[in-house]
Amino acid sequence: VYADPRMRPETQVPCTLFLTADGGYTQKVGFTIGVGALTITDPIPDGDPAIYYAYDNIDTFYVQHPTYRWIELRNRGTQLPITSDDQTIRILLPFVFKYYGQRFAESLSVCGNGWIAPGRYTSAVYTNQPLPDPTSSNPHSMICVNWDDLYPPYGNRIWYLYEPDSHRFIIEWDSVHYFSPNTQWDKFEIIVYDTTVPTPTGDNKIVFQYYTANNYISNTVGIENNTSTRGICGLYNGTYHRAQAPLVSGRAISFVTGEPVIGITDFSFKSRERKSEIYPTLLFGFRLNSLILEKEEEVTVYDATGKIVAEKGKGRSGVIERLPAGIYFLKKEGRKKEIGYKIVILR
Repeated sequence: VYADPRMRPETQVPCTLFLTADGGYTQKVGFTIGVGALTITDPIPDGDPAIYYAYDNIDTFYVQHPTYRWIELRNRGTQLPITSDDQTIRILLPFVFKYYGQRFAESLSVCGNGWIAPGRYTSAVYTNQPLPDPTSSNPHSMICVNWDDLYPPYGNRIWYLYEPDSHRFIIEWDSVHYFSPNTQWDKFEIIVYDTTVPTPTGDNKIVFQYYTANNYISNTVGIENNTSTRGICGLYNGTYHRAQAPLVSGRAISFVTGEPVIGITDFSFKSRERKSEIYPTLLFGFRLNSLILEKEEEVTVYDATGKIVAEKGKGRSGVIERLPAGIYFLKKEGRKKEIGYKIVILR
């Protein structure tokens, strides 16, 4: 998609086709060829030229794509003292937050309605808007993991924790309910990495993670800059950006600066030997475009959009027939672990 870094995404190249035939027949046909069209497995730029890009965990042909690894904070982090509806509380960051080139002095505003913003804000706006949102009454620099009308006192509220060894500050909305209907709830988190995790511009890397996806029909997911004139809107009121994968349980979205880098990274595991066996293992083979599963763990196969395309129960082998060409993800469950594998079927 970005083979030539000078080529703008989604450029329409004008072309002309000249047709000739015996007898002096000629015809000229004009048409365009789309170059760099964004698809669901591409990153989302925040403008042209772009500063931040959004990668989700199915953008696997790009080195910058994230891997979903949930970080649970309940009873491990500090609970944010939000006790009523529509509250925003300022907390101190243990590092300077550089965001869109601006350095914020170790201050972060956390709103119960599913968003944060570097700096000092008292607004707790719950009526979501598409990003960027230049509305003067709303904060700037909004980072919206799930901007909606939430009610944190229902559920386990909001937790935060700084892990200096991994250079990340985590904020988790833990089973937080919606204001209406209050029977619906969701669990998600924002991870802000400090500047020791480098990006090409020195801006901080941000990751969204979704443990559930119960009510994403009237919310906003994305980021904007400090003037609310540039941003990324992956989801607004049920409408996804064409390059945004649907939000499902196990989705991760990473916001980083710098040009996209094409490449394939594989899962890596630390194996350990036990009674002449190596764990973890998954034995599989291919027969045409069928996947032969020989190990007796429970296996679920997802396509590149996160949709389940096949499942195999524990205690039996199986053959998954006639998978179309594409990228697939296998999740193996067993021995109190979940392990992921990536498979590419070419034909």
